[in-house]
Amino acid sequence: MKKVILAVGLMIGISIFAENIYFGPGQQIATFEEAFECAQTGDYLIELTAKTYTFPSQWTIPDYGWKWLSFDILWPEEDDNIAEYFLAPISDIDELDFALFKPHSPGSQPLTISFYPTQQNLDHPFTSPYGYKFKTITDCQFTVTGQRCPAETTFPLFSNNQENWIGYFLEETQLVYDAFGTHLDELTQIKAQHWTINKVNGVWPPDIAAYTISPGDMVIVYCERDIPAFSWSFEESREKYVMPESQDFTYEEEADYIPVFIALDPNDLPSEIGAYVEGECKGATVVQDTTAQICAYILENQGEDLEFEFSYGSKEQNKQFKEYGICEPETSKTVKGTIQIDNSRDCYYVSFKNGQNITPVPTQIEITNFPNPFNPETTLFFSLPNEQKIELSVYNLKGQKVRQLVKGQFPSGNNSIVWNGKDDSGKQVCSGVYLYKLETADKIISKKMLLLK
Repeated sequence: MKKVILAVGLMIGISIFAENIYFGPGQQIATFEEAFECAQTGDYLIELTAKTYTFPSQWTIPDYGWKWLSFDILWPEEDDNIAEYFLAPISDIDELDFALFKPHSPGSQPLTISFYPTQQNLDHPFTSPYGYKFKTITDCQFTVTGQRCPAETTFPLFSNNQENWIGYFLEETQLVYDAFGTHLDELTQIKAQHWTINKVNGVWPPDIAAYTISPGDMVIVYCERDIPAFSWSFEESREKYVMPESQDFTYEEEADYIPVFIALDPNDLPSEIGAYVEGECKGATVVQDTTAQICAYILENQGEDLEFEFSYGSKEQNKQFKEYGICEPETSKTVKGTIQIDNSRDCYYVSFKNGQNITPVPTQIEITNFPNPFNPETTLFFSLPNEQKIELSVYNLKGQKVRQLVKGQFPSGNNSIVWNGKDDSGKQVCSGVYLYKLETADKIISKKMLLLK
């Protein structure tokens, strides 16, 4: 049976007034006579909304071709939303590079959709609850004339330190905290393309609650526990919040980043801050208050030093910082030093406040973990009085090694590493008591921790 889709029109009785009538993506537009015939024969008409999705060029700084998004408007026929047909308008070799998505299932990993050089996952059906990361080569766009996902649609979110890539498909922009409603207390991190919010010691920061989420946005969230049937909430419409772009620093966005949260001295506020690795800018932010955050594209810089540069515009010369305060909010400790990039970290906290209570370099080897008990992950904090080679591993009560966390040379000062509750094969371990053991050339420290599920 032929199904006619009315894009802009009205049906009253058997009279039809229409400008465009579509059969599906890339298919011909129906004539008025065809639409009239369908109405007489009992075929149905659907009133749709048109939305254009645009993508940046690979040569646009800082976007560099990346866009995180979801599709709040889709064709009403599911078969039309299969990647092979849905992305056909941007499938030329100089348009879509590839797209990433992450299935809504336990333990899933990001998958690639591409036309070139090999065809991958072109049978993937696009749905509005899914979030996507697109990488495009040139500026491109396509228009979907379809329907909005019903606001009451539910989908699952998973815990165990799993990323959940989700799309926002409600019709109105609203504050991000409002959008998650009663589920907010079950989350630990909300990550968008240009900002991240972290819960610290069970509390969401109020000073960045002005962030908004708009139709077609994608966010990545972490959960404390599984949410089998998550649905978006709505409070009230708000004006969309737009992160200001850096004018003084040049960098390229990548597929993902580690957020760096920065505390500033009110007597020394720069106009912008850049994050650097080996002299290359890896992210920047415009300073609007005594707190700021940088999306640092440093996942490929494992073990290298993270440095910062302050820009004051035309007021004074830029300042470079190789050392600064490194904060651990869970323990309220701040030590002076330099971050050695660890891409297993989900964020960093640094401080440039003068006169703050900075913990001195430790005089002996110490180790602890927080939280304890924990679920699904815990952070192990260890202090070294001097630079030395260490090994830090997790064992079960039988003395069997479960996971080697780190092995190698570490600087003096306070360090930390996150254990996500998985063994060396990447399998989630069972609830119970585990031992973590720190070994150096002249000392071994072993302590207990409890994993609860």
